Amino acid sequence: MVKTNLIQKGLIKIDHEDGNKLLSRVHIDDGFFKELRSPWREALVIKLLDKGVRYRTMKYKLSQT
Repeated sequence: MVKTNLIQKGLIKIDHEDGNKLLSRVHIDDGFFKELRSPWREALVIKLLDKGVRYRTMKYKLSQT
């Protein structure tokens, strides 16, 4: 794995609200953000509230909508 310092490259900037280090804000370069999200552009994220739902059941229910 190759490590890259994104702050050094200017792709990410971190600042703190009112100088408070517990209130960090991360600013991501628009082009870099689009690159990061591109593999997930058409992904569907589902939070299962019932842990008893199996993959096949979920797949079937999603195909019915």
